[in-house]
Amino acid sequence: MKIKDVMTHRASSVDAAMSLADAARVMLRDGVSCLLICDWDRLVGSITDHDIVVGGLAAGHDPERTPVRNIMSLGIASIFEDQDVAEAVRVMVEKKLQRLPVLNRSNRLVGMVTAADLAAGAKKAPAPREICEPIRNELEPFRFSYIDSSRWDDGLRPLW
Repeated sequence: MKIKDVMTHRASSVDAAMSLADAARVMLRDGVSCLLICDWDRLVGSITDHDIVVGGLAAGHDPERTPVRNIMSLGIASIFEDQDVAEAVRVMVEKKLQRLPVLNRSNRLVGMVTAADLAAGAKKAPAPREICEPIRNELEPFRFSYIDSSRWDDGLRPLW
C-alpha cells in the first residue's frame, strides 16, 4: 500500500513570516497541533503548539510580533507519496514521530501522514505483524494523552 492511499491530502501550512499568535490561531481553527511551514508549496520546516509555548511564550517572545521562522524546526523528516507505507512506519519508529509531511517527486507538499492514518489504512488492507507491532509499541504511551482544561489555574489559560 502506498502513502497516497492513506495520507491526509490537506495539511495545515503557513508562511514563515506569520506571527506565533496567528499560527496558534490557525492551529485552533484547523484542530491541529502541528503546522508545516512552506515557501509557496515547498516545505521548509514545522512548528508545534509545544514550540510556540516553550520556544516562544516561555522564552519571552511577543507572540504578536515574533515570526514562526524564529522558532520553527528545520530539516524535518518527510516521505514521498509514492513510497510504501512500511517506509513511513520505519521512519516514524526510527525518529519517534507521530506524523510525516508528504511530498510529491517534485518536492512539493501534498499532504500529511499520521500514525492514525496508518492505523486506518491497516484496517483496509491489514499489514504484516512486523509493520504493525512497532507502531503499536511506539504509540502506546500517547494512547490516553489529552489536555484537561479543568486543571488550568487562572494564570495558565491559553492565549488563543
